[in-house]
Amino acid sequence: MRSKLLSAKFLSFATTTSAAFLALVLALPAAPASAATITYSDPNCADFVLSGPAGARTLTCVKLACAATATPGAPGINDAVTLSVACTPSATQWSWALLGGDAGCPTTFSTTSQTALAAPGQPRSCIYRATSSSGQLSGIADITVSWTNVPPPPPTGCSITRTPSSGNLPSAGGAISVAGACTGGGAVTSWAWQKNGVAWQTGQNQTDTLPPNTGASALTTTYTLTACNGPSCAAPVQATFSVAGVAAGYCASTTPPLSGVQSGELPYAQGAALYTINNGGMPAQSGFYATMTVPANATFTTGMKIGQINVVEYQDGAPSVREVTLSTQPCDFRPSTDPTGVNAPMRRAYGVPGGAASPQYTLALAGAAAGLPQLVPGSTYYINLRNYDPTIYIWTCQTTDCNAKIEMNIIP
Repeated sequence: MRSKLLSAKFLSFATTTSAAFLALVLALPAAPASAATITYSDPNCADFVLSGPAGARTLTCVKLACAATATPGAPGINDAVTLSVACTPSATQWSWALLGGDAGCPTTFSTTSQTALAAPGQPRSCIYRATSSSGQLSGIADITVSWTNVPPPPPTGCSITRTPSSGNLPSAGGAISVAGACTGGGAVTSWAWQKNGVAWQTGQNQTDTLPPNTGASALTTTYTLTACNGPSCAAPVQATFSVAGVAAGYCASTTPPLSGVQSGELPYAQGAALYTINNGGMPAQSGFYATMTVPANATFTTGMKIGQINVVEYQDGAPSVREVTLSTQPCDFRPSTDPTGVNAPMRRAYGVPGGAASPQYTLALAGAAAGLPQLVPGSTYYINLRNYDPTIYIWTCQTTDCNAKIEMNIIP
């Protein structure tokens, strides 16, 4: 027990003595602290950030912060890949390099923020580094691209662009074109076309020629495109074209009968023109009609003459007498005229036999003028042509050069 007490006294004494010494030291006046200034510069730093408590400060250099991305992010072995890098602050120069990975990794790069990598022929895991710079600043970003045997996703956002864009052709038919495109998913590796449900062509863009339609009803042709990426395919998309039929009217019962009828559309607009040669042509002993629709918002005042339709010989060849009528029916060459269009054409005109090399046939139009056709907004009319002189009962054009130009002139 004594030794423990002595020990306790000793410890007590030692503690008391230490506390007294400390009090003495603290009572002494403090020595003045000296201030220090440290200057550090680094041209690779965009900025500096000082952090941490006093006595343990940390100085951080802020460089270009860059991140790289790959599109698609999980490519199949048949997919080309686009690498992109973006930096904050923005960079002005870039370089790409293969940092590591399997043998046979694509190594062709561009010197922009994006670079396209060709698809390797077998699985590959490749590490790429983008080095970006802007003035004195630089930054790096690494990204791993792994091509696998996993089938790539099917293409998405597929569509067909068609020409003509309306999909409508005159009864003479004509040339069309279809072009496929997909905006997402895996890259397209094959294009398969069907025409009216039957396998037709391969390849992204195709052309075709649709034949004339001599029937009364329009003929519709449907093109179906299926875009695939290996075994994965997008949903099929379609585009249709319609070749106008020969309207019932009087086209099948003219006297004498027509050997064939072609048609086209004449817009109701100042200066609009239609050439028969562009809509199947006008061979000998044939007929042609142009469809014209008056806009529903057109307004006519009392006594108003709205304009005229001129039909002019087109191309070379001897002038021929041509019969031109305006009617609510196609191929309407019934005798006489009737402004109402009920019992005969609303208007009729002939060229002058033996006249100028390019005779003109003029059909005056009116919205509400007495004695002239009373056109109705929203209604459809037909300008009918044939190379025939009913006064002597003879076809006046015996060659294939019987074409005409049809013009619309509206009085302002």
